[in-house]
Amino acid sequence: MNLTKDVGHLNFIKIDSDNIYLNKQDVVKFDFNHLYKISVNGKFWMFRGNYYVYENKMDGISGITWAENAVPVSSGVYKVEEYESPRPEVYGKTMVTIGDSITWSQYGRYLRCLLIDNDIGYDFIGTKTDTFGFKHEGAGGNNSQDVLNRIDEIPASDSYFMLLGTNDINFTPEQTVSNLAEIVKKLKIKNNNSVIYISTLLPRKGKPNDRNLMVNDLLKQKKWTNNVFVLDTAESFYKKGNWEAYFLKDALHPNYAGYELLTSVIIDKLKSKGETNVNNSN
Repeated sequence: MNLTKDVGHLNFIKIDSDNIYLNKQDVVKFDFNHLYKISVNGKFWMFRGNYYVYENKMDGISGITWAENAVPVSSGVYKVEEYESPRPEVYGKTMVTIGDSITWSQYGRYLRCLLIDNDIGYDFIGTKTDTFGFKHEGAGGNNSQDVLNRIDEIPASDSYFMLLGTNDINFTPEQTVSNLAEIVKKLKIKNNNSVIYISTLLPRKGKPNDRNLMVNDLLKQKKWTNNVFVLDTAESFYKKGNWEAYFLKDALHPNYAGYELLTSVIIDKLKSKGETNVNNSN
């Protein structure tokens, strides 16, 4: 764990298990890719944040993960330090999860944690860090062109999981699939032996879901080669029935149960394709 910045003393107006509220000018001092230590009177706590909020006329950070679930009991002025705390690689093979807010924000911060808990057998790498300390390449609001624009930042890896295209509202389904194919091409330049898993787009409420369905059909119809596979994760949501009520936090992002379902589908699909990294004893 390496100290990267002494942030100084900040006034924490309100603290609970999921939120921290501060003065507006202090909120922007926090980088969601880093770990923070706050201390007062000889005691300290550590946390990572997930996204900014503005509630009840207060600015703050939400989606908090507290180390060891230890939460300060009171508001007040705390000394704040920023740390870089990379997880050690233990599996010997790597995976990059690529996408938009569904890949990392809100309950998406549990995606890699759930995959690890289900013995996916990969170390996650990337330029960003979620609240459990796992690296990734999810960026809120990204569409497929945005990822193409930052493709040089994405590291070479043994494997990639890509859930991308939900934000392509201004693109035709054909343009989305073309962009995804170009991303695959550029990832293969980084490592031609990599295995790439492309997820179908998850269900969402409203008219945009019609477009998601068209993208999914095109993804499944396209002839992908060289260890590139389409994982029809969306199918499992539709099969459950009443997915709007049970698996969506809002009109777009899955809730925790939705990510549990997504994780189980990914693991099952990887096992069915003979993925040697996945623990098949379960």
